[in-house]
Amino acid sequence: MSKPKMSPRQKSELRWGWAFMFPTVLGLLVLNIYPTFRTIYQSFFKTGDFGKGNKFVGLGNYIKLLAEPRFGRQ
Repeated sequence: MSKPKMSPRQKSELRWGWAFMFPTVLGLLVLNIYPTFRTIYQSFFKTGDFGKGNKFVGLGNYIKLLAEPRFGRQ
């Protein structure tokens, strides 16, 4: 079965719908999703003074965190 063709009005409404949604989607990506992944990426590094001289430590930061006896206590 083939899809029914869209009328010019439906095409226009579809374009306007995407035009109104685009700023919200862009804001979501820029302000929420990118910083989340950037933070996860940076968690695999030991940061030097003033953010310079980052050294890759892999899961070392997480191992150190889980080995900390105070972790998880309230």
